[in-house]
Amino acid sequence: MDADTPPHQSVELPGIAPTLEEESTLLTVTVINCGRGGLHFEPHRFSDYLRSIGDPDIVVFTETHLRPASAPTLDQYAFLWEPRSPNRLQGNSSGGVAFAVSRESASIKRAEVIHAHTNSDIVWLQVSLSTSPVVVHVAGVYLPPEGGNRVCHGNCIVHLCKKAHVDEAIANLSIDIQRYNQLGPVIVAGDFNVRAQDSTYPRWIAVQQSIITPRQLALLNPLLPDGSLQPTRFDPPTRTQSVLDLVMWTGSQQRASCVID
Repeated sequence: MDADTPPHQSVELPGIAPTLEEESTLLTVTVINCGRGGLHFEPHRFSDYLRSIGDPDIVVFTETHLRPASAPTLDQYAFLWEPRSPNRLQGNSSGGVAFAVSRESASIKRAEVIHAHTNSDIVWLQVSLSTSPVVVHVAGVYLPPEGGNRVCHGNCIVHLCKKAHVDEAIANLSIDIQRYNQLGPVIVAGDFNVRAQDSTYPRWIAVQQSIITPRQLALLNPLLPDGSLQPTRFDPPTRTQSVLDLVMWTGSQQRASCVID
């Protein structure tokens, strides 16, 4: 863990007696990319939206654009995140990752943020289950797109750099997955800006070669009838569709599913 990682945040949730086998434990994770506008919502409208999609146990937010004083308050969810301090991306508000953990979940007993990368938006949530002794680790990821002014390509003073170090982030994420997978299942979800509809795109190749293949992750994104990944973003001005977001885990493909709303 980085020495300058902010203090842990955690939430203790009411648990139930362990009655289910590990294979029967159901944990639902939803990924919401807030986009350029960031995370701004009326709590009651957001609650209605979560109910409409089945009240997921964990929500992973990307591109939150939050500053320390602007974290929202939710009734049925505990909001966990690591603000960008002066030692973490220099307080740049663009991007950002956060979690909302259901206070009413029958699957989750405790959840806490245990690690935040210093020079990229990768935050790890450790989840203790009510129904199993197994610990689940969830990574929320946001990697800004190539070609913009938010990606550092080297030749910087690292501790002063305000940009995301994407290559380093991908390598460190792979190491994290290997370490946490020794403790139990690992879920990785977020906006990687991989443009996976293009098999030659460098970011997509890097994620496959550094993370998916060596860590034997199952990619849970839904597929189109032709077997290609379903787009996760539609750009109205250009009418183009892109696969930017990924949901992966270290379990078997048959025991999990992913739906894009």
